[in-house]
Amino acid sequence: MRQRLFIIITLVVVVVVLVALNAASYVKVEQAADSEGTPDRSTFNSGATGTRALYDFLHESGYPVARWRDASSALLSSNGVKPATLVIVGPPLVWVTQSDTEEILRWVESGGRLVIIDRDPDRGLLPKSGEWTVRSHSTQLPWSDLDPANFEQMTSGVTPVHVSQPTTFAVDVKDVMPSRFAGVISVDSTWKSNTNPKPNKKSEEHAPGGGESYSESSESPTPPPPVNGYDLKPGEFSITGSPAPVVYLADDRGALLVDYPHGK
Repeated sequence: MRQRLFIIITLVVVVVVLVALNAASYVKVEQAADSEGTPDRSTFNSGATGTRALYDFLHESGYPVARWRDASSALLSSNGVKPATLVIVGPPLVWVTQSDTEEILRWVESGGRLVIIDRDPDRGLLPKSGEWTVRSHSTQLPWSDLDPANFEQMTSGVTPVHVSQPTTFAVDVKDVMPSRFAGVISVDSTWKSNTNPKPNKKSEEHAPGGGESYSESSESPTPPPPVNGYDLKPGEFSITGSPAPVVYLADDRGALLVDYPHGK
């Protein structure tokens, strides 16, 4: 009887000691607050910098959204279901390699649509379109103690941006209130008109005293590059469309929403 009592007491003491050690070693890990300086744009993040609300809204609205967990090479595979649109929001937690960039762009060339929402997107994912280049950069960086959940701090000094063109991207959209830290998109063309005057040989031959005389050449300026490889005449249009980017939202700083073709 005494032996059993001793065993029971020993077990109770061991359990109490284990509970005490566990309580002493427990350290509460506090979840780091969202910071606009190092935002977490994950669709799992329901915080101020996350996109969980956007994901849930699209899902509840009936759109077939899903989180892409496969490698970029799966976009080009003949097996499985492929997305019609791939959305990349902010800098990915997993670094996008050169191979990933090439595979994503090949998928876009084959008919996929890539949507990038970022202040400073990877330039490898912004290829040229004909003679046009698209770049994005930040004009104002968030400070360390900024509260991303504070609407006043995020939009101070910003006015709503009105839609530039009535297109499918702006259906039922009156205006958009961007963040004061939103990136600005610039659209530039590398095409240059050949308008420099050239020496006129005929004038040079008849110059008095054998000197040189120059006059503007009658050669017309170099025409702009053909649209998607087609040399169009006035009044004609291309079925494939122009490679020039289209601006849908813009303010006095620059463009906020731009769309342009790549491939098909």
